[in-house]
Amino acid sequence: MENLDWGTCSDPYSMLESLRQSGRLTQRKWRLFAVACCRRVNHLIVDERSRRAVEVAEAYADGKTTAEDLADAYDKAFDAGAELAERCIRDPVAFEAAGLEPFRSAAWPACSAAHEDESADGTASQAASALPDAAEEVAQADILRYMFPAPALLVNLNLKDCCLTTELRAYSESIYVNRAFGLLPRLADKLQSSGCHVPAMLAHCRCGGPHVPGCWVVDLLTGRS
Repeated sequence: MENLDWGTCSDPYSMLESLRQSGRLTQRKWRLFAVACCRRVNHLIVDERSRRAVEVAEAYADGKTTAEDLADAYDKAFDAGAELAERCIRDPVAFEAAGLEPFRSAAWPACSAAHEDESADGTASQAASALPDAAEEVAQADILRYMFPAPALLVNLNLKDCCLTTELRAYSESIYVNRAFGLLPRLADKLQSSGCHVPAMLAHCRCGGPHVPGCWVVDLLTGRS
């Protein structure tokens, strides 16, 4: 993966493998990536059991719920997917005519996001298959870029260059806890005013997104990995 161009790569699976090899793909990060992939097909996740699984997976990634809760959410989401699959098997013609296939496809990544040992690759692939547009993998690659900085940036990145103050740390924590990623441009202004010397951080905060839980700048400022 040494020749992978992080800034232009459109293959999320190659990017995930690169992250694994470098040790940067933590359990928290892979699950938040899986959740972000599910959010992109959220309009197709219609069963409350499946929606709940995505919520629990996100909470589990941040240590806000238990492994038992995760397992329960997984079991219920699996049932939701299995019910749709059974309907398809019973009468595939009627199933297709009713337009249910996208909902069946979207039920499985929601289930996988809550699995204790599922891989990020599997969840991403399932989410991409729920949409007919091949550009979905490109969108997933963009999510990874917003969750992980380019490897080259990490070589010289020093938290001291951020001029991180108690106020900035608290502001970043508030953004994360409240999922208020729309405030990232304001965070950039605060960083710049404090004397931040990391242009990539400022540019990241001011870009259009997609900003999701696991955003590398917010994680850096709040001490998450």
